[in-house]
Amino acid sequence: QGVKFDAEISVKYKDELFKYRGELLFAKYGISGTATLDASRKILDYHKKPDTVISINFLPDFSQVSLGLYLDRIWKRLPQRTLAESLSGILNRKIPPVLLPLMHIGDINRCVSTVTLKERAIIMEKLLNWKIDVKGGRPFTEAMVTAGGISTSDVDPNTMESRLTKGLYLAGEILDIDALSGGFNLQFAFSTGWIAGKAE
Repeated sequence: QGVKFDAEISVKYKDELFKYRGELLFAKYGISGTATLDASRKILDYHKKPDTVISINFLPDFSQVSLGLYLDRIWKRLPQRTLAESLSGILNRKIPPVLLPLMHIGDINRCVSTVTLKERAIIMEKLLNWKIDVKGGRPFTEAMVTAGGISTSDVDPNTMESRLTKGLYLAGEILDIDALSGGFNLQFAFSTGWIAGKAE
């Protein structure tokens, strides 16, 4: 809890794949952070569908090949380092002691010189593609991101007037639009409010 780091969250459903990179934060209830917030709509849209796979890439700057080369270099140069210590250069030091036991690869405090090729492959696969089970989102009272609302097709974008009810102007998050983190939702609220105010 409280550990944050750069990560990538993937949501895969059949042939569809969505990826979101940013800060991921471990919280007492699960995960949060900008990557989670950005991915949340797709996660909640797809997580109950049986073919959906949601995963975390703890090392988004590495490919399978580059991670393999990195581990080979570090483990050969420092064969007496423990498995948990050997990953502290690329992961937050609090993460390996939690993740490694969940990989069922034995004692995480043994020397890296004792790690087998099979165990190395498991470590690499899990760090680059850690599958998670999603139980659901947080309650609305805690929402930082919301989705849904009035369809944009029912609003004139030049005036923000409702196409269904003349004289009714709509702006901001009352409309069914949501964007990635970074102030885009605020900008949309300000801009549509200005358009509606000028038109009215």
